[in-house]
Amino acid sequence: MTTAFGDDRPCTEHRVTIPHHCEPGRLLLSLEYVGQTFQLSTKSSISRHFASLANGDVICAGVPLSRNVSFMVECRLGLLAWTELIHVTVAEKQDILVSLTQPYFEGHIVENAPPNSVIGGLQNISVYVNNFQGRVLADVDAGLVESKVVGLRQEEIRSQTTLRVKFSIVSGPEYMFALADTGTGSVALTTLVELDYERQSQYLLTVVATVPGLASTASARVRVYVQNINDNAPQMSRKEYVFQLDDVVAPEGGVTSMRVAAFDTDDDQLTYSIDDEVEGVSIDPNTGEIYIRPESMEPRFYVFRVLAYDGLHRSDPSWVTIQLGRNDQGSDKQVGLYISVGLQSFRHPRLCPSSANV
Repeated sequence: MTTAFGDDRPCTEHRVTIPHHCEPGRLLLSLEYVGQTFQLSTKSSISRHFASLANGDVICAGVPLSRNVSFMVECRLGLLAWTELIHVTVAEKQDILVSLTQPYFEGHIVENAPPNSVIGGLQNISVYVNNFQGRVLADVDAGLVESKVVGLRQEEIRSQTTLRVKFSIVSGPEYMFALADTGTGSVALTTLVELDYERQSQYLLTVVATVPGLASTASARVRVYVQNINDNAPQMSRKEYVFQLDDVVAPEGGVTSMRVAAFDTDDDQLTYSIDDEVEGVSIDPNTGEIYIRPESMEPRFYVFRVLAYDGLHRSDPSWVTIQLGRNDQGSDKQVGLYISVGLQSFRHPRLCPSSANV
């Protein structure tokens, strides 16, 4: 809900109730933090009672004397600026006060888990209700607010055997998560869609608990971490590698100035291999560096395939062509298309003459 407070700037409203004896440092609510800065919009006496932290947490610094207090927090992200309007009600000692058992919850779920999966660590989001001895029931459907409770006095609510608390998600990607009643007066956070670690590795939400007929409102920040699994095969950076080495003098250990590379979206450790054994050619499994040990220095082609392996998946192979021989500038034997890549000279195998014609 948006409104205006003191001027024409739109505000998002928050309502929270604090106990009559609120200890300094108590978390009131957590504003969603995505890199912005926060500050109280006024330097009046309100700053003696509340403070906004760099991570978006709004805390109590001392209970104000008046029962109802409103103030604004200015949020800024680059050139964008907006305000959050916070209404605070100070409860009396005998008031029924609802508070979440933790100001911050976090849980983990494996990527690609099916929809309606319960997030680990978030199976029991619950509240504490002071001055009430009955049973707490959870309500996660906004359409199930019972009108018979609305407008009841504290004494009437206190005399009931059950108290219905409504839980809801008020910020974050609500279309991706939902709250489910556990049947024990608490709720669990579940998924509505499959989550992909490569798309987004964590999510931040705010859960609010309210009791119809009471001014008391509790909120908590909830963070969901998506755990990565090896669900993507590596990919070679190129489908074809063509190397030309001219005037090569092979040292005892062989010639190495060629390297293939692959990438993996799961960031797994990769190893490289040659698809079929080729005499005189080897590859470093960790670096993708290719070594050749030619038996003679006559012009020759080496053609083979390489691939990458992440421990579970293999990449599609890439073709590697190596032409070993002299680069005679005026010779018809060297007619072909040279492709310059980095510090090396490459010849496309489909446009080069075969070794029999060289």
